[in-house]
Amino acid sequence: MRVLVAVACALMTSGMALAASVLPQPTPDASCTFRHPIVEVDSINQVPQNLQNYMLANMDQQAREDAKFEWHIVMAPRGSFFNSTDAIVPGFPSRRFVRAGHMGQEWFVWYETGGIAYFKNMLLAHVPYRGPPRVRAFLSWRNEDPCAVTDALLDFRPAPASLGQGWW
Repeated sequence: MRVLVAVACALMTSGMALAASVLPQPTPDASCTFRHPIVEVDSINQVPQNLQNYMLANMDQQAREDAKFEWHIVMAPRGSFFNSTDAIVPGFPSRRFVRAGHMGQEWFVWYETGGIAYFKNMLLAHVPYRGPPRVRAFLSWRNEDPCAVTDALLDFRPAPASLGQGWW
């Protein structure tokens, strides 16, 4: 009987870890408001190809070289399931798209990274029509208003000292 109870407890615990790692959580960061006139896009696929290539080269070089690559393998769409904790569920990516957009040639991409440590990341880059993007900032944030931080970066002001380095 004790073995049966132990097995049942283990299954319940692993089920809760599984649910915590993949259940979509609301992303309040997607609802903040910018000061700048930002043109937003709904997915990572709508970001310029040269910026996508730069991100993939840093996230997963092998995926970048795969001719049949699809972003959902590396980064879940906004609001979708992803491995947000260290309880890894095969078949789900460890990153999730939050928000992206641009003001002219200045593009930002926000995404979450799960694992042992959870990060919210912000990439801001000047993206020319041809050639590689020039990264201006790659940061992680916790409680800061990401719209205010993005606006400050678009104004060429330094990021708050409380922000850490981004995590691919």
